[in-house]
Amino acid sequence: MTTRSHKMVFDQEEKILIQDLGIRIAKLRSEKNMARAELARQCDLHVQYLFDVETGKRNMTIYVLCKIARALSISVSELVKECKLSTK
Repeated sequence: MTTRSHKMVFDQEEKILIQDLGIRIAKLRSEKNMARAELARQCDLHVQYLFDVETGKRNMTIYVLCKIARALSISVSELVKECKLSTK
């Protein structure tokens, strides 16, 4: 990962993983009929930050991942189980 103009540039595999995880979070939130603003509130996150996570534009810390999993009432392993890294 390199930094360019204060924006993070991810390698392709990392980008796909971040996008897959964001899609998974959005899907689970939607299945629970939870508004993005409500999930953000429960996680003490800004709504724009959560939007960026769900759309794969922002990577998150393990701490934020744990807060999101807790708010969705699932384990972190359940949250990430469908996100796969390619085998090189």
